[in-house]
Amino acid sequence: MKRKCEECPADVQAVCRHAFGKFWGVKSHGGEGCDYPLDGVAKAWYAKGWKPGTGATAKLTLPLEDAPQMPTRPRRPTASKIQSGMPTRPRVSAAIARQADLFFGKKN
Repeated sequence: MKRKCEECPADVQAVCRHAFGKFWGVKSHGGEGCDYPLDGVAKAWYAKGWKPGTGATAKLTLPLEDAPQMPTRPRRPTASKIQSGMPTRPRVSAAIARQADLFFGKKN
């Protein structure tokens, strides 16, 4: 356990109790303490003007330039792009297409 609740500053305790609400007992192991104290959260909330007992949290904006970007899936070509001559990937190799033409006859 990193810090006991009795050693935790009052402002951090207030933020912790407010953030976890009725689950505070579970988070703090019944008031014994926790492994991840909310010192940084308390500092940020109080800097934004949060007051204990108001029932509201402080609105914080996270810097988006540090947020990870989700990868995007390549898009399939639409019918209009296929008709306009956009190069598409052949469905089978040329050797397989030749064998199919020999077996089934050439398609028009």
